[in-house]
Amino acid sequence: DRALVRDLKTDKTYEFPMAAAFIYVGFHPNTEYLSDLLELDSGGHVYTDIHMRTAIPMVYACGDARAESTRQLGAAVGDGITAALAAFHDLSN
Repeated sequence: DRALVRDLKTDKTYEFPMAAAFIYVGFHPNTEYLSDLLELDSGGHVYTDIHMRTAIPMVYACGDARAESTRQLGAAVGDGITAALAAFHDLSN
């Protein structure tokens, strides 16, 4: 029925009444370190094919880091499974 949120910079705690919670970890993917290696969109998301493969062989991206992501938890889980299956296939061949 409520959420307690702590500001990590000030250590101040805020209380908010609520009826539901939606998980949204961040606004920007942590992909800056890839900018010299892979093409990123304007938001820093990695371009992949439908199997989550990037332009670099054996490097995969999935979930919210991926350019075509819907930014939904269920889709991110599916992306992870797709990437794992693609990696398994690629390693097996």
